Amino acid sequence: MWFGSIRGGASRFDGKAWTTYSEADGLVDNSVTAIAVASDGTVWFGTYDSGASRFDGQAWTTYKEARTLASNSVKAIAVAPDGAVWFGTEGRCLPL
Repeated sequence: MWFGSIRGGASRFDGKAWTTYSEADGLVDNSVTAIAVASDGTVWFGTYDSGASRFDGQAWTTYKEARTLASNSVKAIAVAPDGAVWFGTEGRCLPL
């Protein structure tokens, strides 16, 4: 189970222990407003106003408004059956 927090990053509970990820680990911002897990295990994090992060278990990738997002304020993330990732932002929804 994944949990996002305001200013505290994102935490995962595996049933036994907690693991927390923050900006120090590669998360684009500690204010996490949305989380989605793809079928391949990749985790997507939306933030209050800094864009989105993708974590494949080893490496982090940041996505910002200037490159791919309609807005850096990500309110929702959904992964479609075909693997497309959709972001609900203050602007509009766009596929990545």
